[in-house]
Amino acid sequence: MLILLEYLPIPVPLNDSEEFSSPYFEQLASQPGDFAVLNVPINQLRSKVFMYNQTIHKRPIVQGNISRIPDEQYIFIDSIPLLSDMRRLVDTPPDIRDLSRNLSNLSQENIRYIIINKNLLQQDRIDLWRHFFIGNPRYEDETIAVYATDPKAGLDFELMHELVPGLGPIDFLISSRCLNPGSLMEIDVGWGSTKAIDENYKARLSLENVQNGRDFELAEYPVSEGWPTDEWPADTLTWGFYEMTLPEAISPGEYRVVIQLVDQENGQSQGNILTLPPIIVQEDICDLALLPEANDVNATFGGEIRLLEYTLNQSEDELDFVLYWRPDHHPVIDYKIFIHIFDPETGIPVAQSDFMPRGWIYPTSFWWPGEVVEDETRVSLEAVPPGNYGIAIGIYNPASGERLSLVDGTGKEIPDGRLILEEIVEVTPAKD
Repeated sequence: MLILLEYLPIPVPLNDSEEFSSPYFEQLASQPGDFAVLNVPINQLRSKVFMYNQTIHKRPIVQGNISRIPDEQYIFIDSIPLLSDMRRLVDTPPDIRDLSRNLSNLSQENIRYIIINKNLLQQDRIDLWRHFFIGNPRYEDETIAVYATDPKAGLDFELMHELVPGLGPIDFLISSRCLNPGSLMEIDVGWGSTKAIDENYKARLSLENVQNGRDFELAEYPVSEGWPTDEWPADTLTWGFYEMTLPEAISPGEYRVVIQLVDQENGQSQGNILTLPPIIVQEDICDLALLPEANDVNATFGGEIRLLEYTLNQSEDELDFVLYWRPDHHPVIDYKIFIHIFDPETGIPVAQSDFMPRGWIYPTSFWWPGEVVEDETRVSLEAVPPGNYGIAIGIYNPASGERLSLVDGTGKEIPDGRLILEEIVEVTPAKD
């Protein structure tokens, strides 16, 4: 018997790897110097795609694929907080403020670029990564977006408006464009510097009535918590998160958010101001509906997380929910959500599910203000006796067991923190 084998010394994709490739990888191969790249998502199951791309760009990658993972596989990744968080969250950016300071840890390890593999992420995850990086990608096409770990002013970002020499906002996010008196608003500002900053500033935020020019809720904050501006080098990128509670007596109308820097020592205003797009303050409950086929709720838990709406489908042995959440500011606690299927006569649950969002991989402390979090979950009905049952949803602190307070969509406070849905669950006897 004669067996002939042919060795082909070039990479041949045996799956859909070419779908995730990019012409940029040939440019990457031609760049001078020795450096590595980091692929997002950090996902062992997707490493074969990254390894195929590596045969084109020929650069070391932070993650790879082997059949048996040794205990020391993640020692390097877990030694760098940013990498460790990225591995834990898989496809979601970490909740950090001092972006460039964290990126510099990667640059010092000779990791030059972070490659966002768009075909491996849902669109809402891609949008979050864009927000996370504050600035612009060095390269982008339909498949990837590439960000530098040593971002430079003029190349990776531009200031929207220079408030003092060398310092100003690059990006911003307002948690809601429609607010009620007494409600909480968060404003996130992505800051940048084009030179080293010598002075220590605070950020002053106010609301200016468009009609009469009156200012409301003048408040001052560290520009970026834990990183004073007089420690900022050139090319700093960092986030500032600012919470404001609207006065109960504020008049309905249109307001502009005004941002200014003040001297940390004497409180004197410095430089220019930046005026953000207007928001609406109104007495009526704001309409925040997303999908025409969903059930509108607009209930607020703990004054910080809204359940905007939901969809519900029942099969023979389970309930399938899609919950649409929106935080009004950054939650600092990883809350748990509960769904109770309960006996309407006794209120006692006959089935329930307690969980963290998105199958435990996207905890509430990582949510961005104003972000809509789509969360799919299921509740099994297999052990539920035949009958008609109600549905309740709530949120609680797993450390204390305490439920968050609840205000429903009409503005009514619900003492027990359980939102009772309109649907009735009918469980029928099992068929023989």
